[in-house]
Amino acid sequence: MNEIQKRITKTSKMVAIILKIGLILVAMAIGLIVIGMGVLTLAGSSTSQSLQDALTITTPGASAVDIAVGNIVVAFCLFIVQLAVAFMVFFMLYRIFAAISKEHTPFTAVNAKRMKQVAILVIIMGVINSIIEFVAQRLLASPEGYSIDLMWVVIAAVIYCIALIFDYGCQLQQQSDETL
Repeated sequence: MNEIQKRITKTSKMVAIILKIGLILVAMAIGLIVIGMGVLTLAGSSTSQSLQDALTITTPGASAVDIAVGNIVVAFCLFIVQLAVAFMVFFMLYRIFAAISKEHTPFTAVNAKRMKQVAILVIIMGVINSIIEFVAQRLLASPEGYSIDLMWVVIAAVIYCIALIFDYGCQLQQQSDETL
């Protein structure tokens, strides 16, 4: 193993550890939201009313907006879906870096496939974020117009291009290995 491969392996191990911590944090956030949903839906009327009072939002025009418990549960469900997709992204990235640290090269067909899956998950994240923004505007009776954030599409396209580079690097690696 040459010096570059050692550096790649070391860096990949560090990134894999960081991603594993991220996975744990996202899983904990999902758990906390599920607990919050349980408290909201299963609590008695006084507890539910106290939580609803705590979640009363004052809009920039200084008017208070009461959000019904059912709407809060819908928002929590959307956040859970968003966090689940984030969890999948972290998991795929963890698997990529774990594979790199074991194989000492990023250029494998499996890693290219995983990168393409990450690109798809990023587009899904963008769609979910747009839905969450739309629902939040409706829950708050916001007069603002609805917009779609195209930055997620750009990020997904960049990740997909990187996946294609991985494909090409995999082919070059294979040719290099065959000539040796």
